[in-house]
Amino acid sequence: KMASRKALLCGLLLVCSLCIRGIELESDAIGVLFRKMDGNKDGLLSKKEFYYALMEEEFEALSSKHSVPSLELEFEAQDENSDRKISLEEWELIFFPRSIRSESEEASEFIKNEIGKSEQAAQAEKKPATIPSPPPPPPPPPPPPP
Repeated sequence: KMASRKALLCGLLLVCSLCIRGIELESDAIGVLFRKMDGNKDGLLSKKEFYYALMEEEFEALSSKHSVPSLELEFEAQDENSDRKISLEEWELIFFPRSIRSESEEASEFIKNEIGKSEQAAQAEKKPATIPSPPPPPPPPPPPPP
């Protein structure tokens, strides 16, 4: 029973790891498009660069894959720090809201903790049961009076 629980948890951990890795791989593709559209190579997208990026085929493919309504994207809404530029982090948030990434990471951490608990329980089961030693015998009765 313990082994099957651990196997299930390991499987879930693998799924979470793959989700996180998938996000990282997609982030690479998103970053490539960002750098391509950063015309002056300052590491930020101006409003003009942002809207040009929205017209790229790569953006269309990424936005449809991630169900991003590209027609509804507004520069000001994506510019979280109101510096009138879009950073790579703000760009990635279009595709991966913080909640998606943090939920995957939290689930992964929870599963790792559960695996640790399962391993501790399994170790406890392997330890030989200690049988308490019997109490010492009572002292002998005193000798009869003379």
